[in-house]
Amino acid sequence: MVDFKDRPPNDLRGYLEFHRRSIEQREDYWRQQAERLVWTEKFSSVCGEDFSLPALNWFKDGRLNACFNALDVQLEKGAGDKLALVYFDDEGKQHLYSYRQLHDRVQRLAAALFSRGMDAGKRVVLYLPDSPQALFFMLASARLGLTYVPIPARFSAEKVASIVEHCNASMLIVAKSTARQDYNKRVNELIEMSSGPALVVVGDDHPKDAIAYSSLMAGESSENESRPPVAVGAEHPLFIQYANSATGIPRGSIMTSAGFLVQAATAHDYLFAPRSSSREPDKLYCAVELASAAGQCHGVWGPLLNGGCLVIAATGKVGVSRRINRVLDQCSPVAALSTPDRLKEWISQLEKQPLQTDKRFSLIAACRDILTPRLCNQADKVLTEQDQRVINLWIQSETGAALICTFPGKQLNRPGALGLPFPGVLPRVCDERGKRRGPNQGGLLMFAESWPAMLRGIWGQSERFRELYFGRIPGNFSTGDAVRVDASGYYWFMGRRDDVIKVRGFSLRTAEVEAVLQSHSKVTQAVAVGIRVDENDQLVAFVVLSASLEQKVGEETLEEELSESIEARIGDFAIPRRFVFVGQLPRTASGKVTRRVLRRIAAGELARNEDLIHVANRGSIDELIQKIQG
Repeated sequence: MVDFKDRPPNDLRGYLEFHRRSIEQREDYWRQQAERLVWTEKFSSVCGEDFSLPALNWFKDGRLNACFNALDVQLEKGAGDKLALVYFDDEGKQHLYSYRQLHDRVQRLAAALFSRGMDAGKRVVLYLPDSPQALFFMLASARLGLTYVPIPARFSAEKVASIVEHCNASMLIVAKSTARQDYNKRVNELIEMSSGPALVVVGDDHPKDAIAYSSLMAGESSENESRPPVAVGAEHPLFIQYANSATGIPRGSIMTSAGFLVQAATAHDYLFAPRSSSREPDKLYCAVELASAAGQCHGVWGPLLNGGCLVIAATGKVGVSRRINRVLDQCSPVAALSTPDRLKEWISQLEKQPLQTDKRFSLIAACRDILTPRLCNQADKVLTEQDQRVINLWIQSETGAALICTFPGKQLNRPGALGLPFPGVLPRVCDERGKRRGPNQGGLLMFAESWPAMLRGIWGQSERFRELYFGRIPGNFSTGDAVRVDASGYYWFMGRRDDVIKVRGFSLRTAEVEAVLQSHSKVTQAVAVGIRVDENDQLVAFVVLSASLEQKVGEETLEEELSESIEARIGDFAIPRRFVFVGQLPRTASGKVTRRVLRRIAAGELARNEDLIHVANRGSIDELIQKIQG
């Protein structure tokens, strides 16, 4: 049996050999990674899986507590005074929490929640901005064996209300902040909609029938304070990750305790600990939402499980340049978890006032969108201590953790590539029939075997789980991404094979936007397509109005109404870059809208005289091109 306790080698040949062995001895590899955690009861087997059902079971019969592993273990190691959390508030003021202080607050909050009937198995929805309180509630929920539901503060009130109802939450946590007026507005709307679960409000302004966070923390009993953490089964849902979908029944990915924690701890050690004999991790500035998949795995649980320090900063009144400089001045050495879109924002601000070389990020990991070679080079020049310190993480909400990534240094970093497969994980590139593709041949990114952090299902929708992820090619988990693998083993992104696009770093299905547009009383049909503009995906919406209203409605007024509707139901990031109001859409003889043609028109790639024999109503093309060019 190979000893997998060491990190993968820094050179490409050594890494690929390490990865090969981790696949050949997959159970041994993950068994050794599971030794990173403290188990109340040891597991009897590592992995049971059947993709034909599908059914997954990692670390069978094992029991543990996530919060105990994140906090109590550090106290037992004598690291209670070590810094666990740094928070920069809306005014830029710094707040510090040691592991002992964090443990104390979480203990008190868990006791208070338990005294109000919140015990193992119940769900608590956390609709909170990134803040210490968001972290307190996550950890306290895990301590009690609750399943928490983290929801980004950008989600609309309507979407949050539907999630609260769908998961049958027993408690809803929100906040009030004078620095986040848009969020406050959504919270007020949500409070009016929600009547089922108990409501807790972080902040002084709260309804009479709500529980104030301050009183919750002040009212626990000493008896409850001493309650031990609840050991839960390995497959117990730690949290549910909901997609920001505006259509149909909410889709919540179930993330289980043991597998998620094992992979989070392993990934953090491999990616964010310095490449030296020391295993001491740098501080990590999490610039993605804590409620996102990347934020949960690589921002919250990974650092805490390894005794690291999490840094978060509010985006209120402090500008980008000032915020980054404060993080670097007061937290160095510090790495960053960010998105390509946010990196562009940082670079544009900091190029004017360059950072000192000795006060830059030790490492930047980017996720949620394409990280281009040009952006890598710019970020290295402006934001990092040295070259090749910007890495890519390929992660989806359903994967739980990054499954493909690059690493810092010239040997394992190809700027612009998705990266190399993570140890213990085996991606495949297949054609539509499931046949393997060769080097540099594009195909679908699939997985024929599971990994510990993988979602275990969709909350309350087992058949939807099977259809969405296992229905495309039987026996394989489908990601929806098209990729290729070069001769060296690096994966490269080639596009999506479904209707998902990335807008400002957020995954968005065009069908969601279309559903909102078509719900408007004045709209007969709408089609949204994604196009690439300056290395970013952007939406263009083609809208057909009701015949009786077409001449009576001002396009500017209608565009405002449609934009407001999209912002309320999905978020402002989903508002199309452009609305194109037309009398008809191009269709085939069978009546099907030709989306490919619309996409080419939106991108300005279709000529008026081009032969489009498959389009039945050729006149619609001229009208659309005229609209786009006009």
